[in-house]
Amino acid sequence: MCSVNEATNNVLESAMDRLDNDNRQKDSLDLRNDTAVHDALMRNFDISKSKVQRNRQEAIQAATVYLREPFSKIADTINIDQSTDVRIGHVINITENILLNTQKNELEIQSNKGRDFTNYFPMIDRMHWLAEPCRAERTYLPEPARFVIICHTATDESYTQAENVLMLRLLQTFHIESQGWSDIAYNFCVGCDGNVYEGRGWFIQGSHTLNYNKYAMGIAFIGCFVNKLPPQQSLKACKDLINHGIRIGAISPNYQLLAHSQCRPFQSPGDKLVDEIKTWKNFNPEISVRNPAISFED
Repeated sequence: MCSVNEATNNVLESAMDRLDNDNRQKDSLDLRNDTAVHDALMRNFDISKSKVQRNRQEAIQAATVYLREPFSKIADTINIDQSTDVRIGHVINITENILLNTQKNELEIQSNKGRDFTNYFPMIDRMHWLAEPCRAERTYLPEPARFVIICHTATDESYTQAENVLMLRLLQTFHIESQGWSDIAYNFCVGCDGNVYEGRGWFIQGSHTLNYNKYAMGIAFIGCFVNKLPPQQSLKACKDLINHGIRIGAISPNYQLLAHSQCRPFQSPGDKLVDEIKTWKNFNPEISVRNPAISFED
């Protein structure tokens, strides 16, 4: 039995050896085949690459030749050495007369030369603080203002133009919607930014001081000045505004300067500001609520 088994084992080992040898030969053949395939692919790639490169160069040359001819007809070589008026780009040649219609232009631009600025005073007008239009027909003063009444708005002070514009819009809305007036009460307002803001303006009757409106210009400082003064630039702007009003005939040269509190039982324009305007030209200390400057029948 043992000899039979040994013979069988020998046959099996011989068969395995032949199989291993065949596999090694196959692997060697596969490896050679892979190398051959790789080499063939690379050769073909190099050939294709060179063809693509040649084709690309040929295409560029062909395109250059194709484009050069039509462009040469419209754009020859230009020598600009020692030239003073060289223009690159489209040139429009106008061969007919041109008529400009300016009839519908909204703005007319004029030179400042020769213009009269005598009646000009720098201020922020109604349009630039976005005022609503007056809701009733304006009433004009019958004569140059006999009084200039200084008020305050009893609001927060505003030190920038943007804040003052907002404050004026709120004041106008309050005066129209809550007080029932046709517009902001004052003829002018002065901000802590040093700007004068147009209210109702010159020659227009305001709603700032009962019984005095027909005869007075009402100027309000934006803020509350019980314990402090407006900035010096704002005080100066108010004085300059009054002097300008005299120059244009809106304020009588003999006007009387009054604090709002002298005409009505209000704290306006604040104790500090009252003390300040007492030092101004034409201030009348004799006027009070009990001793008015005009009779109520006027």
